[in-house]
Amino acid sequence: VEAFVARTPLDERAKREIVELFSESKDHLPNQSRAEKQKTLAKISYQEFLTNIVGVHPDVVAFFRHWQTSYQAVGIDTTPALNARSSGLPGLTGLGLEESYRGHQHREDFYFPDGNASIARSLVRAMVPRVASGNDMNDIVTARFDYGRLDEKDTPVRIRLNSTAVNVRHIGDPASSKEVEITYVRADKAQRVRAGSCVLACYNAIIPHLCPELPQVQKDALSYAIRVPLVSTNVLIRNWRSFHKLGLKSAYCPGMYHCELRLTYPVSIGKYRCPRSPKEPMVVHLYRIPLSPGLPAYEQTRAGKQELLSTSFETFERHIRGQLGRVLSEGGFDSARDIEAITVNRWPHGYASPYDPMARLHSWSSHTWPAEKRHWVNGRHPFGRISIANSDAAASAMSESAIEQAYRAVGDLLD
Repeated sequence: VEAFVARTPLDERAKREIVELFSESKDHLPNQSRAEKQKTLAKISYQEFLTNIVGVHPDVVAFFRHWQTSYQAVGIDTTPALNARSSGLPGLTGLGLEESYRGHQHREDFYFPDGNASIARSLVRAMVPRVASGNDMNDIVTARFDYGRLDEKDTPVRIRLNSTAVNVRHIGDPASSKEVEITYVRADKAQRVRAGSCVLACYNAIIPHLCPELPQVQKDALSYAIRVPLVSTNVLIRNWRSFHKLGLKSAYCPGMYHCELRLTYPVSIGKYRCPRSPKEPMVVHLYRIPLSPGLPAYEQTRAGKQELLSTSFETFERHIRGQLGRVLSEGGFDSARDIEAITVNRWPHGYASPYDPMARLHSWSSHTWPAEKRHWVNGRHPFGRISIANSDAAASAMSESAIEQAYRAVGDLLD
């Protein structure tokens, strides 16, 4: 850390303080008990911890502002200090609260080459086996899907693509109804289907508009759902010699348009083989989190959505080429020559998020968080023959959260 920080253009005091944060085990709250420390850190942001408790130089705050934002999509001004350790943020080691920190320590993550798409493909193949060959995780990546077999009449499960639900209602009184009716639009034509029950597994904030007969209290709870905006960009490069020459696999760029860039994870599975030689083409991932430090979390979310909706592809491309050129130029990278393709995935409604980032549920406060503020829990209650799922129902942007909520939603209907 010290050798790296010495090469940065930061203020000399800031350099020293960053090294100290990573290397020291100082207790910055020496006069507080363990319980008092937990309460203090749960009520302040990591930025407040750095500024008001540690007393760091402003450059230190700027340096950490986008730390791990590609994973959490929030900045240090809306990250509770108690949760900061699980994001790899330093300065809390000496507080004696290690077991209170949640996160990815001591855990190995697994990545499919195509991300969570392989999870969805595996679920679809399990429900409609004729759609693709194979039967396990080792063959799913290269399995070729016959999408024409998703919606065949003689199968117990039918999946209809390009069909957008626009209305869901009970036939009769929801308390005694035996059926629900779903209206959906396909090929510019509205169609209807009836079922014994249904699960709404979509962005929870739009459910009040899809199902107007819901109780107003539940509509209000669902409307609290917040989605955090972000941009995930994939850049195909001709080769990754520049990364190899620089000894680089990823770069944290707190002052640049994209806060992070990294080579795709080297995953080989089944018949799929990832690039092994620097001479081979490779995908580079870049992440941009449109933060507006100083605004409340909800206002930052709104501002970020507006930015993503109003930014042209040309703007993204210019920043991508410029940033890769600056970061990799010493390795011989040339943006005009070495970039083969760019895909910009802009998600104005991206990660599901806790409704109040400064009051996230963690091991210390989960039992004290008032029930009336658990909007995600209050919103997901089953209503007649309609159940509600999605990661919003867990206030967590993790794939396992979405799966858990699906399991819970189906269980609600069976009960």
